[in-house]
Amino acid sequence: MGEKQKKEGGLQLFRRGWLLLLGAVVGVLLILIGNGHLFSNQKGQASEQVEQSDPLLAYAAQTEQKIASLCTGVMGVSEVQVVVTLEGDFTYVYATENETVQKDGVSESHTSYVTVGSGANEQTVLLTRIYPRVSGIGVVCRGGGDARVRRELIALLEAAYGISSNHIYITEANE
Repeated sequence: MGEKQKKEGGLQLFRRGWLLLLGAVVGVLLILIGNGHLFSNQKGQASEQVEQSDPLLAYAAQTEQKIASLCTGVMGVSEVQVVVTLEGDFTYVYATENETVQKDGVSESHTSYVTVGSGANEQTVLLTRIYPRVSGIGVVCRGGGDARVRRELIALLEAAYGISSNHIYITEANE
């Protein structure tokens, strides 16, 4: 082998090594981005925006805060964390009108939604929004390990939210 061939072979090997190293770095960066290790602050901000824009998540968070506040009022309870399970979604009730038409001696009833506006601005008339029912409550708190406190919290939450005790779980918080 000549000196020139040795140099070219060494140069090709050097280029391959750099390409492999560059490929490995790009691969690691893609993995980190995919797992959220890079730009994780932006990901957290995005999830906060989703929570703020989703009325169901906002309602659940508000309910959890109310329950935590209620539980904190019980003697022997502090540092309360609450998670609720909601049954379904909001139910919307819209205004309707019924029209009965006689056709060939037979009465036909038609129901349609009441609308206001016209064209692109036409909207149905919303009468009410029914909030989803709380179907389960989990509470972690200081004092939750005491049987008396647990019974009192369960009775309180049963009365306040109309759910049975087997859908409420109270436990002691870690030290």
